[in-house]
Amino acid sequence: MVPREFLKTVATRVGISDNELEVMARAIQGEPMTAISKQLGVRKDALQKRLGEVYRKLNITGAGPGKLAKLQQKLLSEYQAEGNNQGGQINGQSGRKKRSMSGIDPQGFSSNISIDWGNAPKLGAFYGRSEALATLKQGLVTERAHLIMLEGMGGIGKTALAVKLIQEIAPDFDQVIWRSLRDKPSPSEFIASAFPAASKTPLDWDDSEQIAQLLQNLSNSRYLLVIDEIEYISQLG
Repeated sequence: MVPREFLKTVATRVGISDNELEVMARAIQGEPMTAISKQLGVRKDALQKRLGEVYRKLNITGAGPGKLAKLQQKLLSEYQAEGNNQGGQINGQSGRKKRSMSGIDPQGFSSNISIDWGNAPKLGAFYGRSEALATLKQGLVTERAHLIMLEGMGGIGKTALAVKLIQEIAPDFDQVIWRSLRDKPSPSEFIASAFPAASKTPLDWDDSEQIAQLLQNLSNSRYLLVIDEIEYISQLG
């Protein structure tokens, strides 16, 4: 059985309305349209139209009962995939969990790619956003931009978009590190966590030579640092 909360997540991502979600949730549980019509007080043909929109938005093709079976299988498979635990190992320097890319993307990546997901959220089913992904890829990979920001109100999927982006462009970088500002680290704590090479000795922010050396070390490789929940920066001391 696929939980209603997961169905709501899918509905939000692909633009399924509340009315369409209600029909989908009942239909995949095996309720006949006649019973759903009586319970909701909606004509059967109107319910069929709503379910048709669900099929369209989730790219379910075919005809007859087979379409509903495909919908059930698709949702169940995505729910099970989201529930799988990601493998990983502990990074000896920072003590953070370092997840393998193959645990997130079944295509796998070259063993010479170093990626530390830190406390990045696990990405479930991801739909659309192809235009946004293409724009971000062009900026980071093709144009080699030094800084890109994802802006927008909370809850619109900025973090999920960033995770998906990293999964696709990681092979273009020597090292990828994901960090969050939610715990409000001090500047020195953040530097030690985000730049492992700098954690061997405390970084003196007033020492221009140390700062220059850090920048020089970073310039010798393709290094991608993702900072999540940057809104907490206003609360840092």
